[in-house]
Amino acid sequence: MERNTNSSIYAHNPHHGQHDPTEDCSTNTPDIVRIRRYATFVANIAGLFPCLIHLAVLVYLQWVRKSKSFEHLLAIAVLSVVTLAVSASGFAFDLCFLPSSGAFLFYRKNIWLFANNALFCAYAYMIVMLCLDRFLALHKPILYRDVFITPRMRVVMVLASIAIGSLCCCKWFVYYNASLAKLHNNTHSTVNEREQSERDSSTNEVWFTVVRLVSCIAQYFLPGALMIGFSVSNVQKLRYQEKKKHSLGKLRMAGPTAEFWQQSHDTVAHICTILAVCYCLLNWPYMFADYLYDDLRRTDVAFGILTIFGNFMQCFYLQINLLVFAYRSRLYRRTLIHLLYNAPCRFVKRLFARRLFEEDAAPKEGTPSLRTIIHSTRFVELMAVL
Repeated sequence: MERNTNSSIYAHNPHHGQHDPTEDCSTNTPDIVRIRRYATFVANIAGLFPCLIHLAVLVYLQWVRKSKSFEHLLAIAVLSVVTLAVSASGFAFDLCFLPSSGAFLFYRKNIWLFANNALFCAYAYMIVMLCLDRFLALHKPILYRDVFITPRMRVVMVLASIAIGSLCCCKWFVYYNASLAKLHNNTHSTVNEREQSERDSSTNEVWFTVVRLVSCIAQYFLPGALMIGFSVSNVQKLRYQEKKKHSLGKLRMAGPTAEFWQQSHDTVAHICTILAVCYCLLNWPYMFADYLYDDLRRTDVAFGILTIFGNFMQCFYLQINLLVFAYRSRLYRRTLIHLLYNAPCRFVKRLFARRLFEEDAAPKEGTPSLRTIIHSTRFVELMAVL
């Protein structure tokens, strides 16, 4: 996501001048910075709607339809909503939609940069865990049935994803300190102090370059590589089972149960494959922008356009669950149609009919009864359309 640097860093930066947290409300903000923040904020807010719809479908399947094994998918859906909300909160602060004082200022300066990147990274590793879950279900079915299908193991996998994402994004604490050291070098008045600060700054620069390189690989490249590896193995296993006609023999299942498990394996495995390919296409290009990011490029127009494009792709990746699940899962597609069309139509029908019967208690003279209207052909046709 966009590396919106802490306002305290810019407060000492002679290249950018005094950075006021409310500078985005004035004309002093560079146009490309303002456009980048507005574009990313709008993308985050707009992305919340498909993510919330996806979450509503999974909640309906889990608790209303009493479907099983949706815990991991629910965790992924919740994390996507939280990630977009946290990302939007930082840009809302920079655009002066939130007060620039107190807890909001502390959150923006010390927490948001790390939390924003850690959530995006944790989301990627949760997709990796989903691919691993399918890998074990297909290649180690007995172990999967006895160990990995338990709710406790689901919780462990989710917590492990969050922990890995947090570790991969610890560089942003180092970035904060390294930037302050580099900027503090420009404020020294004596030659000896300046030379000593330059040596310390060079050491910090080399150290941070190594940390940034390792972090970018762990944050972007490694999750995509693991997703692709697990997905390719899963697809090959499904093709082998289809060819040999013993899809679930190792699970000792037969009849409708075996057919249900086979369909479940096929659906989720193909969903994981699509998510893996989309991750590489939508997140790997931004890995280079993340690695090359520097304060001096903050106002560069070309880099700003690249950042806007990268932020949009990352936001879009959090929203594609709705499209991918609707494309691959018949159960999900039917539930989505039910929640978006059938349920509202039934609610409108019942509400409309109830109000008509209430108003029918005392019909006026010279006017037909509403009950007569309800049984009329025109009304029946209208309700059929609804």
